[in-house]
Amino acid sequence: KLILLTICLAGVQFTWTVELAYGTPYLLSLGLAKSLTALVWIAGPLSGILIQPIVGVYSDRSTFQYGRRRPFILIGGLLVVISIAMIAYSREFSDLHLVTIIVAVVGFYFLDFSINAVQASCRALIVDVSPLHQQDLANAWGGRMIGLGNVLGYFVGYLDLPKLFPMLGPTQLKILCVIAITWFVTTILVTCIAIVERPYKQRQSERHQAWWKPLMEIFHSLSTLPRSIQSVCNVQFLAWLGWFPFLFYRQYSLTRIMDTNDTSDEGTRAGSFSLLLFAIISVITGFILPMMVKHTRTSGRNGRFDSPRSQVDVSYRQTWAEFFTLPRIWSISLFGFAILMVLTAAVHEVIGATFIIAATGISWGVAQWVPFTLMGEEIIISRSDSQPTRRDGYAVVQDEDEIVNYHASSSQPPPCVADIGNSNESGLQAGMVLGIHNIYIVLPQFLSTVMSAIVFAIISELQKSSPIETPAE
Repeated sequence: KLILLTICLAGVQFTWTVELAYGTPYLLSLGLAKSLTALVWIAGPLSGILIQPIVGVYSDRSTFQYGRRRPFILIGGLLVVISIAMIAYSREFSDLHLVTIIVAVVGFYFLDFSINAVQASCRALIVDVSPLHQQDLANAWGGRMIGLGNVLGYFVGYLDLPKLFPMLGPTQLKILCVIAITWFVTTILVTCIAIVERPYKQRQSERHQAWWKPLMEIFHSLSTLPRSIQSVCNVQFLAWLGWFPFLFYRQYSLTRIMDTNDTSDEGTRAGSFSLLLFAIISVITGFILPMMVKHTRTSGRNGRFDSPRSQVDVSYRQTWAEFFTLPRIWSISLFGFAILMVLTAAVHEVIGATFIIAATGISWGVAQWVPFTLMGEEIIISRSDSQPTRRDGYAVVQDEDEIVNYHASSSQPPPCVADIGNSNESGLQAGMVLGIHNIYIVLPQFLSTVMSAIVFAIISELQKSSPIETPAE
């Protein structure tokens, strides 16, 4: 059930992979200036700032009979499909070069906005349906699915698709988009069909609330986050100042090291090999590290990581592993990522660049697991604190012992799919908190995008004034 719950993230990440890895080469092939490609990627941080918090807060209060998150996943998914089609067939919209570029750019903007809505809903769904003791495992599976999406995306992109699947289209990008649509639709349908949500029942104070009131709560929550969640957000802000330029320009930088201006299908596949290694290592990290950490939480607030008395209680079979709590694993991974980024200044060979890109997969695997686990645990704890008599819902179980224990203490049906507990739960809401968390991720992306546009413009001017390739390039 955890696989069915999180597989939607594999579809989301596959789509992100197509955009991140092949978007810049495609825009350059259309004739868009390099300095303007950076401005196209403003769509990512812009949609993250606006869409994820808004979708989060309104899905928190959604009263659809099919649940709070799944309707947003399906509607957003439909828009994702339309956006991908616009990108893939932008050349067919018009013979005018300018119109082709406009359609492609608009498609990328729509894609960023719609896929952010789907991603926000998928992440909130994982927090909603997973009980406290399984937040770590559920988010670990979420990270694994993201890694799986990366592996599939880079592996498929590495293949000579026009030769293998000529019936799907004449170019690498068109076939990639067809495959992305198929995989994306399949994964979100699996999650939406397999996972059952209980409809949210509005509290009396919410029934006649103005439509803009939830938006005001976003601004209020920005200044009233619990210290533990605020700490996660602060770290994410600084970390993503480094992650964003790496994710968007790693493949292009590798092709430059290869001494080629090739932005064709062959050049794209060559750059995909290092990204495939990056994805494989991130998946391996996502499987190995969570097995080293076993939480044994008690009730109430015990287990929070924001004070000495509330440290995460971790038991290990080996005493040497007692050092590796979730926050420490995250800190070590970020330190390693920083070292690798510094080393890029000394790399001028393909093998060195490939090694650095692949090695960052370790830090990426941790980044897709630890922060979301820490926040998910805090959200569930806050709900328990605000409702001390709350009935535990169904849980996604790992073995038969949990089912036996469940029957021994409850007359409820056996736990097969997570139930969201009280349908009008109070405490921290997953959609709002994860939306705010995403603001801290995308703000540095916005700053990095603007800085990248400035740097590319300066390099372009330097190249025009000098026939010799500048060190900056």
